[in-house]
Amino acid sequence: MNRLRMLLVLAALTCSGGSAMASIQSGWPLLAFAREAGCELQIVGNGKFLELRGSGFVPGESLSFSLTNGDIKPLARQAFADGSGRWTKLYIPFRFGQPGGTVNVALSASRCTMTAGVPWQRLVRVID
Repeated sequence: MNRLRMLLVLAALTCSGGSAMASIQSGWPLLAFAREAGCELQIVGNGKFLELRGSGFVPGESLSFSLTNGDIKPLARQAFADGSGRWTKLYIPFRFGQPGGTVNVALSASRCTMTAGVPWQRLVRVID
């Protein structure tokens, strides 16, 4: 049942509109950030999900994004800033057989390169 609940939450996050997701994630605490040359990288989270946020870019600007999480193959992608000069990505920190780790993110544009990292831990939730 717990896996089904997680799949339903993921489906809801994936299928819901941006404004609905933004309202949910706007209350998540800031876990790490970096600033350079008017650009900003933020990592926010709720204990299960991380949202990676970039801002201060030129609208439509090409971005280079990379993410590492322990021994998992690093992610490296090209991304683009939206019409407001922002970029977001959801990430679920997980490693098979590991209770936690550290997620490190690098985001760069034409005038800035930022890195930030945050530790994470899988906790068992007990409901009384």
